[in-house]
Amino acid sequence: MIDQTRKEEAIELPEGGYFGTLVVFHELHCIKHLRHFLYASHYFPDDLNPSQIENRRIHLDHCLDVLRAGSMCRADVAPLTMRWGRTQPKPLANFSGPHSCVNWDALYGWAKGRNIDRLFEPGYLRHPVLGDVFGPQEDRVALLTGVAHGSSSLSK
Repeated sequence: MIDQTRKEEAIELPEGGYFGTLVVFHELHCIKHLRHFLYASHYFPDDLNPSQIENRRIHLDHCLDVLRAGSMCRADVAPLTMRWGRTQPKPLANFSGPHSCVNWDALYGWAKGRNIDRLFEPGYLRHPVLGDVFGPQEDRVALLTGVAHGSSSLSK
């Protein structure tokens, strides 16, 4: 459910509903981009110029804050016990403990069923002042990068 204050600012879709996604998909997007930056030589073999590096740094700083806030919000309180390692004197975390998880397949299926197939179609999404949001170039980029992954219609 979208609260009234957010609904007033939300982007309504031509067929009804609102343009949005679940926070978990934004968090996964952030994790993907952090991984890409950590392994930049693999994902960006032609190197990034200083401007691209700075833009990524700003984006990743935002991503770290999103992930921090999400961790604090959901605060997994499963006990994380410690164990002795074989070769080091300091205790190690035992990550094999239980967690309370959602049914990912059911959640993903629910979101996928609300995917906006026409999102990148020219003319589908229009800014009220600036006009069309996406054109043929953005569609191609979205297909290559997976940027559209998780974009969905949220019901009224």
